Order: sequence, then structure tokens, then C-alpha cells
Amino acid sequence: MRKIKLLGFVSTFLLAIAHSGVTPACWFYWYQPKLPE
Repeated sequence: MRKIKLLGFVSTFLLAIAHSGVTPACWFYWYQPKLPE
């Protein structure tokens, strides 16, 4: 039951990103944790 709810949340989240017009690559680049050089 919990996995289905999580799947629905992820789907909604991805849809929101798609509608906002932000490309996944750009979003992941901006959101990724800062790694030590």
C-alpha cells in the first residue's frame, strides 16, 4: 500500500516538473549535492 502511494507521489512530482518546463537534466544538475572537488 505504501509503495503505491509513493509511486503516485513520484508520478505527480515528475508531472509537475514537466509542466514547469524545467528539463530533468538541468533540474538534477541544480539539485545534486555539492561534491568536494
